[in-house]
Amino acid sequence: QSVVTGIVAVGMTFVILTGGIDLSVGSIAGLTGIILGLSAQSFPLAIAIVITVLSGAGMGLISGFLIAYFGLAAFVVTLGMMAIGRSLAYILSGQTAISTIPPELSSLVYTHVAGIPSNVLFLGLLYLAAWAYLTYTKGGRTIYAVGSNKEAARAAGLSVFFYSVLPYVVSGALSAVAITFSIAQLLSADPLMGNGMELGAIA
Repeated sequence: QSVVTGIVAVGMTFVILTGGIDLSVGSIAGLTGIILGLSAQSFPLAIAIVITVLSGAGMGLISGFLIAYFGLAAFVVTLGMMAIGRSLAYILSGQTAISTIPPELSSLVYTHVAGIPSNVLFLGLLYLAAWAYLTYTKGGRTIYAVGSNKEAARAAGLSVFFYSVLPYVVSGALSAVAITFSIAQLLSADPLMGNGMELGAIA
């Protein structure tokens, strides 16, 4: 049951390492959940999932761009995105849950590999990938540098703008991935999904 919060927490870690915060993850999860429910009615399931993740990444991109390019406060921007995301979730869903989710989506959660549920295995692999990226790659070290001292990172020739935006894109995309697992478990998408998720992810 902690997998959903755990996945969102990985994206939140990237954001917090740059000195920012993302209060919109719960609303992005709710909105992208509705997008998944609607997309699955018109497209094959794999394409619907891709649309969902890209939607989350796109919302993160907007937040990251506003913060990095205009120097706006992350708290304010993501608070605004939180309101926008939740409103759009209500509008697109018609304020009702979507229960016409293809049953095969549940295989994301109820498949076991060596006795381990696939969603738990995914979370473990995601943690390892995030740790390896942040610890051993130039991009990961740049994210730490941006959070430590943005002006020093810029003076050192690092791509401060790109690595200030990237964490919000990752955060938005992982919010969409997390809610996909949640919907796979419930086979229902509700506009209220993800409510309060940001607090658990930050913690």
